[in-house]
Amino acid sequence: MVAALSATEVDPTPLERQVDRAVTIVFGRVESVTIHDGSGRALSDGSARTGPGERNELRLHVVLDVKRVMKGAVPESQVKVTLPLWRMWHDTLNSARAVYEKKDFIFFLTPDFRPSSSAEFLHLDLEESVIKAEIERQKRPNQALQHNDPSCHAACMRTCRASRGRG
Repeated sequence: MVAALSATEVDPTPLERQVDRAVTIVFGRVESVTIHDGSGRALSDGSARTGPGERNELRLHVVLDVKRVMKGAVPESQVKVTLPLWRMWHDTLNSARAVYEKKDFIFFLTPDFRPSSSAEFLHLDLEESVIKAEIERQKRPNQALQHNDPSCHAACMRTCRASRGRG
């Protein structure tokens, strides 16, 4: 995950929860990165910082790829979005540009095309197969486990019920 590049640490959210809370999961390209002060004014200083105690906010200007939607849908009106990065990441405008600009990522978004999580909403496109597998797993209905199913909890196999024709 890209967030690990910054100095602030957060416990990673399991992919299962990230996929579950995102309404839209889509590929996109970061066209540019800007930084804004606490009043929303754009700053041009490449060394302008974000992080604890700073009021600045980095913003990713993203073009979503409507042909590469993994979950949900992207209407034409939402092809270009501006996504704020979490303010607590220790970062500068120059370093964020080096990490994000002109690169493709997978974005996890809410119904109004905002980040589904302040700290974890974009993944490297190399993670596509893992994300697709989780999306597919969540589409399948929950099926009751049979007591002879090896994935059933081991304690079930040791119970009297399991030995009475159920396992």
